[in-house]
Amino acid sequence: TDTPTPAPPPKQFSAQLVRWWPNCGISLVKGKIVEPNGDPVNGLRARVWADGWEGALSLVSGVGLTYGPGEWDVLLRQGQTGKFYVAVWDWQTGPDTYVRVDSEVLELDFNYTQENCQPEADGHQVAEVLFVRNY
Repeated sequence: TDTPTPAPPPKQFSAQLVRWWPNCGISLVKGKIVEPNGDPVNGLRARVWADGWEGALSLVSGVGLTYGPGEWDVLLRQGQTGKFYVAVWDWQTGPDTYVRVDSEVLELDFNYTQENCQPEADGHQVAEVLFVRNY
């Protein structure tokens, strides 16, 4: 008899795209990291990168200059187009000390044009992402 293959365990952090906003002035990935019950999780950094670009890390969630609990962001160059990736990257474990985490990677498709970045357009210039901590 065939034994079913067990499903792989979930990643420590699940990712989902909440929504896109049009914006002619900036390209940005922002979001929140939460527990399954919605409580914010502070002390983590997110990483945004692209093929051929090493990427950038956010400030620590909940600790940045204008971050609320669990919030983070990564500002990109204005007018980005193409595929970028985002994941929860690491925990801050001490001053300038970080430990990698296991996170789903979310693919984001930026599509800047002068027409679709207008306020009521359907452009993909600012992405809001939600990460949920599974364990």
